[in-house]
Amino acid sequence: MTRKQLAAILPGPAPQPLPKGASAIEAAGFTAVLTPVPRHLGRGRKALLRHAQQRQELLEGMMPAGPVLPALSGAILAERDVPVMLQANAPLFTRLADTLRGRVQYQVQVSWDEAAAPARFGDPAGLDAVREGLSARIGDMLGLVSEEMVALPIRDAVIFNAALLVAENEIPALDQTVEAVDAIWTDGFSIRQIGPSPAVSFCSLGLRQVSSRAIQKARDRLGLSGDLDAEAIRSARRHALMSAKDDVRERVKTAADILEVLTACPEAEKGFHHAFVWWEGRAGPKTEERAAA
Repeated sequence: MTRKQLAAILPGPAPQPLPKGASAIEAAGFTAVLTPVPRHLGRGRKALLRHAQQRQELLEGMMPAGPVLPALSGAILAERDVPVMLQANAPLFTRLADTLRGRVQYQVQVSWDEAAAPARFGDPAGLDAVREGLSARIGDMLGLVSEEMVALPIRDAVIFNAALLVAENEIPALDQTVEAVDAIWTDGFSIRQIGPSPAVSFCSLGLRQVSSRAIQKARDRLGLSGDLDAEAIRSARRHALMSAKDDVRERVKTAADILEVLTACPEAEKGFHHAFVWWEGRAGPKTEERAAA
């Protein structure tokens, strides 16, 4: 059984040729781009950074094919399980591809000359307030040309660091806004603008395996057997939630999510990989895209 790491999901076929070592499997109108399972990540920081760079280059190389749904590092599955995974999660992939179509990610990082800041902005005792004010001002400016923004770590002389989800037709406006940020203090600001790249901070996919036993437990929880249909699942979900205690309600919702997959993909009855969405700065899967526990 050959296991591979999922690099990304694409609507439609993958661009050709794929980089050496990468492969693609198509099903349900989507393509899973796969890479060998990395075996060197425990060998130090340099190996980890090299792997991350190679992964980023692979993702960016697929952008001409359309929306790229990146996968989290460590999303590993057997090649034989890929077609069912694609079919089982096709509704989620369709929604995400529609959301990201025509949108890309940029990172904007602004550092300042901290030693020169007192002369430029006033009393050194008030620099923290100045720093916060500048960061907020920059965020407000960039927020006008981005659809979504998430804060990234700040350290040392960095006063602003964020990932931006930007519509492709707004890229010129983004460039102009970055120039306006630079104009605030041309001699004292250092700005890094990285992109465009796939929306790894806003839509990265993880996989959780749902076993046949978990599927049977979901059926038992909702009292459903035999063939399934969406209305029967919704009705059973409503009924179960009405009588469920608070600590069980989330399990009821997860059970319904699992069984809804089976209505579109009966082959998943023997077990499947359920995709969930991760994005920067938030603790877990989106509520509306819950994964099987």
